[in-house]
Amino acid sequence: MDRKKLLVGCVIATVVILLLAVFRNLAGGQGDSLTIANNNNEEQKIPEETLPTPVPTYPAVPSATPKPLPSPTPTPVPTVSPTPMPSPTVTSSPGQQITVSDGSQLEPQEEQGEPNILFIGDSRAYSMSQAAGEEGNVFWFCQDGMDPLLLEQTVSSDVPPFLTDGSTVVVSAGLDSGLDATYVTVINAMAAEWSDKEIEVWFAAVGPVSGNQQISNQDIMDYNTYLYNNLQGVGFIDVYNFLVTNGFTFDDGDTYDRSTSSAAYQYILSCI
Repeated sequence: MDRKKLLVGCVIATVVILLLAVFRNLAGGQGDSLTIANNNNEEQKIPEETLPTPVPTYPAVPSATPKPLPSPTPTPVPTVSPTPMPSPTVTSSPGQQITVSDGSQLEPQEEQGEPNILFIGDSRAYSMSQAAGEEGNVFWFCQDGMDPLLLEQTVSSDVPPFLTDGSTVVVSAGLDSGLDATYVTVINAMAAEWSDKEIEVWFAAVGPVSGNQQISNQDIMDYNTYLYNNLQGVGFIDVYNFLVTNGFTFDDGDTYDRSTSSAAYQYILSCI
């Protein structure tokens, strides 16, 4: 009787142990599946401090329009007594013949060793002509009060006999006309008309004035920059910067003295 009870107790204990083992296995599997389900379904959240900081984008910086002129206003040396501009207003180097202001036509020299250089300009150009040395192939067409209309008339009537293939034309004007922007149209037309003759056209920038003039140096810088940006097929000689850098003096508030005029003339020759 005791042996039977013992055997029954062992069987019951074994069944209980097996049931417990089965229950544990089932419970463990369900836990794994929940963990997997959680891993598959729950979105992982990254702390904000670990997220990369977005890099802002900017449009490309445009290239600046070239401006040959400085921003500072120059301070000139005090002026001396003015020298009046004589007549005729169209001149040439000694020994040369040229068209004079009364309209009479004189023939240029028949033979030139080099292509001609023609300066067309206002009172400042006249001052350069007086300071220039003798150059056999340099001609001057200077008019006090030169404006775009006078320039156009001079180019059409007086200049052609002196134009040889390969000649160079320098326009040095603007101040006498009050910085008339229509110079651009006339000078561009000159360059287009003479392109087939290989004639070079240059514009010499208007130089600075003294501080007590109606036209300011800022006006002159704006004007020179406008021509620099709008001339087509025309060379630009930055006389303004040259004089600001190297110094200048006046006979009056507008017209340079002989030394400054000579320096400007030599600088122009070095550029063409």
